[in-house]
Amino acid sequence: MEIASFLRRVPGLRDVPDRELARFASVAFSRHLRARELLFQEGEQPAGFYVVESGWVKTFRSSSAGREILLDVLGPLDAIGSCCGQVAGGPHGCSASSLTNARVVWVRGPTWQSVVRECRTLREVVTDMLFRARRRCVELAVDLALLDVDSRLARLLIRLSQRDGTATGGAGTEISGVLSQQEMAAAIGTAREVVSRHLKKLLERGVLSKQGRRMTVLRPDLLAALADGKPIKSAGR
Repeated sequence: MEIASFLRRVPGLRDVPDRELARFASVAFSRHLRARELLFQEGEQPAGFYVVESGWVKTFRSSSAGREILLDVLGPLDAIGSCCGQVAGGPHGCSASSLTNARVVWVRGPTWQSVVRECRTLREVVTDMLFRARRRCVELAVDLALLDVDSRLARLLIRLSQRDGTATGGAGTEISGVLSQQEMAAAIGTAREVVSRHLKKLLERGVLSKQGRRMTVLRPDLLAALADGKPIKSAGR
């Protein structure tokens, strides 16, 4: 895919003047990532600006003991770097790695800084993109502090269905198995066994169906109620 045409499809970049977008595209290139390949690491100086072209990428933080907190899952047309130092100009505040085979459009750090100095509209748009995505990290911290596991899991499933969901022949929305149960646990700040137990409850209540790592949301209304902290009954009652 031509890089300029791809960039024009990215939300926010659609209104960037042709001259600025052409400048961006002229120094960008497409980079292939194998599944589980590290893109950048927490504490490193930003290596540039990335947009996901295909596949899925996660951003996360790790403790000294190796425990992960998943911050975000990014798919096609998403900018990467939201919870990192790019907003403030410091080092990365998180790491990023590919969940699947993926391809990103990348502009190297020094070149990227030169481009955004030259292109005022592009600079404003990208800064806004990064701040809006960074806000998601703040929301995650609030969720971890205030919500129970049922609500956090429901909110994660809603986000995944909105981002990667495919309408089925019936009334459901299928979510592909981008995240393992371990990664889902990291996203909501709990253990894999807890996620497994709570998914089983959702299956028994008829909120979800599951085949392998693929899940189908059968009752989005009940999932939304759980996300808001409301108790639910089984779908058939």
